[in-house]
Amino acid sequence: MNRSDEAGEVQPKLAQIAGIFRERLPASALRRHVDRVWTNEFPKAATLDVVPDGCIDIYWTGSGLQIAGPNTQVATVTIEGAANLAGVRFHPGIAIRWLGVSATELLNTQPLLEDFWGRRATAQLSDKLAAAKNAPGAAGILEDALIGRLHRVAPADPIISATVAAAAKEGAAPQGIVRGLIDEFGWSERTLRRRCLDAFGYGPKTLERILRFQRFLRLLSGGPAPLSVLAIEAGYADQAHLAREVRRLSGQSPRALMSELQS
Repeated sequence: MNRSDEAGEVQPKLAQIAGIFRERLPASALRRHVDRVWTNEFPKAATLDVVPDGCIDIYWTGSGLQIAGPNTQVATVTIEGAANLAGVRFHPGIAIRWLGVSATELLNTQPLLEDFWGRRATAQLSDKLAAAKNAPGAAGILEDALIGRLHRVAPADPIISATVAAAAKEGAAPQGIVRGLIDEFGWSERTLRRRCLDAFGYGPKTLERILRFQRFLRLLSGGPAPLSVLAIEAGYADQAHLAREVRRLSGQSPRALMSELQS
């Protein structure tokens, strides 16, 4: 399933293993908001697959600032030539507090940051990023810019925090994630769904599916193991359930992903 370039070399498809990808924890002031600060350096053109992860990113392309909206399907991204990308990945449900917009408006899109922060603010930040000596330097500038905007961020939503915690649990609740949240906190199903659509771009069941898929990817990266075992460890009912979900979210089979991540 990997692509080949003109020289016949195999190129990885997944964004996190293509290029020279690095990530780190953010500054302590941002850790309730930002999951990782990352860079990805490409010496030449590439075509990437970005799979759903439940998160929204703000990133520097080398020439502009963009948002990677929440995805419910694999997104293909083309890097036209040599490029140094730098970005921040927000925890699930957090980015809308920084952007002031419902995540439904960002679903499966990659809009410009200036549409949300304004042209003047993003132009000033872009000038600083363009002067960075390298991708790690750009990542640090972007991180500092977020710290400078912390005072503008809306308060956390307890419904969203509880939903992320429930969706991230390795064992699914016997009554299902929605019923479990309603029973525990007394919310109505309509309220839960509306708040989740605003925060994630989709409902709690979709978030649970995506976080389970990401758990499977992390298990794959840990080394060889039978897919039947990984399916159960990731939280799928069986290997057939795994195969259906992975195909829907990545466009590839579990075995193809295994080959790519473990090659």
